This record gives sequence, structure tokens and C-alpha cells, in this order.
Amino acid sequence: MLIFISLLCIAGIIFITVNSKITHKILIGSILGMLLLLSQVILIANVNAHWGTEINTSSTSTKIDSIATFPGDNKVLAYRNVGKKRNMHQIYVYKTNSNSNKKSMTYSDGLSVRLIRSKTMTARKIKKVSYYHYKSVFAQFLFAGIQNEHQIKNTTVTFSLPKNWTALSTTQLSKAGQDLKKNQKQLKINMMAKIKAYSITNPKQARNPQALKNVQEKLLQEEVHKTIQRYSNKKIPY
Repeated sequence: MLIFISLLCIAGIIFITVNSKITHKILIGSILGMLLLLSQVILIANVNAHWGTEINTSSTSTKIDSIATFPGDNKVLAYRNVGKKRNMHQIYVYKTNSNSNKKSMTYSDGLSVRLIRSKTMTARKIKKVSYYHYKSVFAQFLFAGIQNEHQIKNTTVTFSLPKNWTALSTTQLSKAGQDLKKNQKQLKINMMAKIKAYSITNPKQARNPQALKNVQEKLLQEEVHKTIQRYSNKKIPY
């Protein structure tokens, strides 16, 4: 509506300028000029003020899987740093289908990215988009032509990661893999020592094959996770 009024004012000013028969040109021109100026001021201010709108939020949740899996079912949210210092952003790499090798990516530029620790064993990417929406038909009509409707205010991506996940840069991921490969023998020695200690303190459970297997898997997960954590500089809060 305001854009239409502005166009009418411009057309009116042009018309009275070229038409010599119109009386009170100055008065009419002044009124049209003031209306034009007022309309433009409101339109320009509304670009930032978003009058007549409210903020709505849409949310989507996607199950994700790791692009690399370490022994003990330890998984990784990998990321690559892009840029330098204050302009540094991250590209997070993961899979949305555990049966596929296709990788998905989230670029942190223009987004707010959070990492939180999940209490479940399913890793998820939760995307929340806040956008402007006109509260009434009148407001939408009044500011028609301005791209305020569904204009995005902010976008937040939250990676909800179980306790067996670690966030590593691609460089850190490579180093952690090399470390585990290099120290496989020491890892086995540590595992054997802990299993022996468990068998001594829990002789009854140690005679149960399934219980012993569960303990072995838990110890392996903890030992490998401890090694991977040494290379991570991203602490994931609960």
C-alpha cells in the first residue's frame, strides 16, 4: 500500500508539473511531496524495524551418523576450519544415512552452531529458523512489496551428541587415528590389565560370558574415547 501511495505521489507531482492548467500547484505539490517523503521514511524504517510482524520459529530434527568410527563404537563429528582468526568458520561433516557413504555438510557462516551432549544414544542435528511473519492482513497489505514476510531473523543449528561422540577437526581426526594405530599394542595391554582386575574383584560376573563381553566393550569404548578426547579442543556441555 505504501509503495502504491509513493507511486501515486510521484505520478501526481509529474502531472501537476507538466500541466499548466492546474491551480494551486505549490500547495498540491507540497502535500504530495510530504506524503511521498512520509511513505518513504516509513518504508525505509520498516526494513529494520519490521513493524506489524511477529517472530515465528520452525524446527527440524535429523538423525546423523559419523563419517568415521573408532573401536568401541566411538564416533566423531568432524569439522574443517575455513578462514583465519576472526573470519574463521567451520564446515561440519557427517552422514544422514548410516548405510550410505554420502556426506552432508553444515557451514557455520551466518549460522549459530552449538554442540550439546545428549542423554540418548542417537546423534541429531536440530535446525531452528526464526523468521518474521505479519500479524495481520492489514499489516501485510500496508507494507506489501517489502520482503519482511518470512525474512529470516536468525538460524541456529544444534548438534546433539551422545557420550560416545567427540568433535574433531579433520587434522585432529587424522592424528587421533594415527595415535590409535600406533599404540594398538599398549591399548591391548591396558585392556587386559583392567579385565584381569575386574575378574579378580567380580569373579561371579567374570564367569558369565555375556557379562564379561559387555565389560570388555565398555572398557574398550572408554580407553579409545580417552585417547580421542586428548585431540579435541571442543568441550561438549550437557
